[in-house]
Amino acid sequence: MVRAIGGAGAEVPFDLRKEARVRTMRQQHAAARGNASADSVAVRRTRGVLAAGFAALVVLCLSGVQLAPRAFWTLVVPLVPIGFVWFGFHAWRRVCPIGAAGALGASAAPRSARVSPAWRLRMFWVPMVVLLIVLTGRLVATNGDGLALGAFLCALPLAAYVVNRRFGGRAFCHYVCPVGVVERIYTDGGAPVRPAASDDNSQCGRCTGCASSCPDIDQPRASKKTRTDSSRRAVVYAFPGVVFGFYLYYLLRGGSWSAYFDGAWTAQPATYETWFGAGFFFAPSVPAVFAAAATLVVCGGVSFLCFLAVESGWRIVGTAPFTRVRATMLALASFVAFNVFYLFAGAPTLRLVPGASEVMWVLAPAVSLVVLGQRLQRLRTAVPTVSRRRLPVLASAFSATSKLSSKGSVLSTSAPVATQSRSMGVV
Repeated sequence: MVRAIGGAGAEVPFDLRKEARVRTMRQQHAAARGNASADSVAVRRTRGVLAAGFAALVVLCLSGVQLAPRAFWTLVVPLVPIGFVWFGFHAWRRVCPIGAAGALGASAAPRSARVSPAWRLRMFWVPMVVLLIVLTGRLVATNGDGLALGAFLCALPLAAYVVNRRFGGRAFCHYVCPVGVVERIYTDGGAPVRPAASDDNSQCGRCTGCASSCPDIDQPRASKKTRTDSSRRAVVYAFPGVVFGFYLYYLLRGGSWSAYFDGAWTAQPATYETWFGAGFFFAPSVPAVFAAAATLVVCGGVSFLCFLAVESGWRIVGTAPFTRVRATMLALASFVAFNVFYLFAGAPTLRLVPGASEVMWVLAPAVSLVVLGQRLQRLRTAVPTVSRRRLPVLASAFSATSKLSSKGSVLSTSAPVATQSRSMGVV
């Protein structure tokens, strides 16, 4: 069976385009496996070190070591976001200890395991809700209780294994992980401050199609595809408020900022009082767990409305295209969230070292300005990664067409290349 694809008399098999795309996908997967083998030594060593450190931290927490929660929340956690933007999205995906546990589950998943279309539409909503639950739990339980923190850290890799075992691929990273959504917010549309030669891809060895626009295969393309997604806009615009609301709650419950900066919360065990005691210093009748959740939601809502108002005003009075306005606002929201986080992150411990807080207050804005500049520069250059990645498909298609022509197939060469390309649907 044949189908016309070009000018008069131009006919090729109707499945030529499909075959060309399959061939190109196989070539990309082979290249990815080559990259993985080239950096496997460094990646495996780093992943092993992080996994060992993660396991050691869990043991320390469960053993009741008092300094373990303080070390985790004020030293380890502040390094993670700056690691995202410094080394890049794909570098973290390859070495994440929780992702390593998830990979074990994915390797045991049946080939028929798939993420439902309904979940695909919730790529940003579900992990954001999980993040809100985790932050609320931190404010009332895991901040200073080693047993509670150890149990939480044990639950993360277990959940990653179970979810990926059920749905395949990196379903946990895409649709559940609270760290994954933060990583997307900080790195989508940008580039690592310290680019690596192999930082173009972190795809799975066997792709299961768990994400329609997978950032592990092509993050710029995935970012561009979800740029106008309402759920991504809501999550990214709300995130700066959620970050600020988390630290604001220490003030609202304790009555002063010293409730956070003195670091006493890192040694506070989880009790009935921390869960259901006075939630606000001005409204002690509100249980703490509900007060903490309400603070995060309200601050997130205010942040969303503020960024939405700026975007709407820009679209009314400005002349820039809608996609550029949206992409710029997403970058600005990420920039604000990053800097708000580092106004507070690690401060209870950094304040014990003379000058350490000041260094962080200079380093974090400097790094975020570099990332913001990269994101805005990419918007100005507007090099579409989709077209670049489809060029091999076009080449393969014309190569296959020429072979068919040599066997007697008729393909009109008088039609312009652009016309043929559009008819094939590859440009």
